[in-house]
Amino acid sequence: MTAKNNHPELIEKLAEGISNLTTSEEWQRHLDFQSKFHRYSFNNVLLIAAQCHEASQVAGFNAWRKMNRFVRKGEKAIWILAPMVYNNADAEDGDPERIVRGFKFVPVFDPLSQVSSIWPGQRPCYLTNSRSCT
Repeated sequence: MTAKNNHPELIEKLAEGISNLTTSEEWQRHLDFQSKFHRYSFNNVLLIAAQCHEASQVAGFNAWRKMNRFVRKGEKAIWILAPMVYNNADAEDGDPERIVRGFKFVPVFDPLSQVSSIWPGQRPCYLTNSRSCT
C-alpha cells in the first residue's frame, strides 16, 4: 500500500472487529450483517461494519453514477480493500492470465449519502435516514 492509501486506523478497527466476534451473540450479528454484503470478503464486511454499522448496500462512486444515483459533495466514504489485479503477459497459451499482486484501499458509499435519480428539469431529492424525500 502506498502512503496515500495507508489507513492504519482501519487495520486496527479490522483487528478489533475480528476479536469482538468471540461471543455467539456478536457472531450472529455479524452473520446478519454479512448476509447484506454477500459479494464482499469477510474482512471488507468487518471494515464496512466498523465504519458504518447501519450500511445496507455499498458501491463505488462510478458504480452509483451508472445507476443514475449521485453521491453528495462532502460525504464521508467507507473504505474497503480492493485487489490490485494485473494481466500476466508471460502466459504460455497466449491468453493473458489475471493475477492479484496486492490490495489497496478504495472508497465506497452507502445509499444514505446520495442524491436520488434526477430527471431533466427535476430538483435533486436528498435521501434522509427514513429514506423519504421532503
